[in-house]
Amino acid sequence: MASQGLELDVVAQLNSVLQVSANYTFTDAKTDETSGKGTPQAGLIPKHAASLWLDYDAYLLGVEGLNIATGLRYIGESQDNPASSLRTVPSATLWDAAISYHLSSYWDAQLNLNKLLDKTYVSGCDYYCYDGQSRSIMFATNYRW
Repeated sequence: MASQGLELDVVAQLNSVLQVSANYTFTDAKTDETSGKGTPQAGLIPKHAASLWLDYDAYLLGVEGLNIATGLRYIGESQDNPASSLRTVPSATLWDAAISYHLSSYWDAQLNLNKLLDKTYVSGCDYYCYDGQSRSIMFATNYRW
């Protein structure tokens, strides 16, 4: 398999409390398992992917150390394994959110909510098709020294 592509990342501080991060990825992945029929897109790898994330520092609301964030992830369509029937896996857009709090000069706590709408989607096919990750909630603490 061979691949080449482009990835663009932009991070901008829009004002004192709002930061935006955007990402776009183009991947041209080809497989050589085609028995002389050309080189189709490799299975499980979408050509296009993108994300947009907004991060809000809530200190203007009177809560020092609180950050609220939300964002969208786009996963473009892909093909299943080229050796099989070449089904197209449709694209999906997922919504995530996070909230974090700076507890002290050493400790942070963060709650991540992935796939808020719990949309069912197929993440990819490679002979078999696989459901995408279900909604998840993750709590983490971080210690800095």
